[in-house]
Amino acid sequence: MRWLTRWHRIPTPPLTTGALVIQALTPLAPQLAALTALLPQAIFAHTLLPILHRLVAFCWDLPASAAHHHSRPFGLLTHSLEVAQHALHTFSQSSLWWATVPDPAQRHRTEGCWRLGTALAGLLHDGGKVFDVTVTLPAAPAWN
Repeated sequence: MRWLTRWHRIPTPPLTTGALVIQALTPLAPQLAALTALLPQAIFAHTLLPILHRLVAFCWDLPASAAHHHSRPFGLLTHSLEVAQHALHTFSQSSLWWATVPDPAQRHRTEGCWRLGTALAGLLHDGGKVFDVTVTLPAAPAWN
């Protein structure tokens, strides 16, 4: 098992440029601000922000649905951020997770991990929708 402790994560380059990510996330600034307010800054900067970059590259301007909620460009991103924000807000109001971590010192040390897991569950809960759509453009083959 020594090889597990010696493994170093190889940094991967972002799939999108910073300008494209800003273009996608600028209209979503209110949802992003609410999400960042509910997470420790270090967790947001080092863990969640790179995941957001990948999420933008993954779903870009896809709608969340064909004819229901968020059925507009960037709807999937909007919906994902809103669900993550709602999940974190509910987590903040709940004391159920305390039952699994009764020691206050350990609770303080692990709360950031619980918050990150909650945010990731909200962000990625509809990730499979990307595989359930067909994108059509004029003069281009359909993509799905």
